[in-house]
Amino acid sequence: MTEKLTKFKELNREIRGCRKCRLWLTRTHALPGEGNTSSKLILIAQAPGYMEDRERRMFIGPSGKKLDELFARVHIDREEIFMTNILRCMLPNYRRPDKTR
Repeated sequence: MTEKLTKFKELNREIRGCRKCRLWLTRTHALPGEGNTSSKLILIAQAPGYMEDRERRMFIGPSGKKLDELFARVHIDREEIFMTNILRCMLPNYRRPDKTR
């Protein structure tokens, strides 16, 4: 295993167990990024939604279906890119991010 991949796996493990803010109290799972870590294309979303929080996967709800359609149109496979969120935890009641919390 390469050093880069080892560091990536360690970072993902840290993200999954993170309790640095109060969002861990309302999430089911923290979502690290997924996909090709060597990709030149990265997709960054705001925060996981309900389905993503439950299933530990990126873009699997309604927006994920639309994303898959768009990828198919341009012949891109999900595994070719890297996907992540700015926030790793679902926001309670889909509220907007608040830097004071």
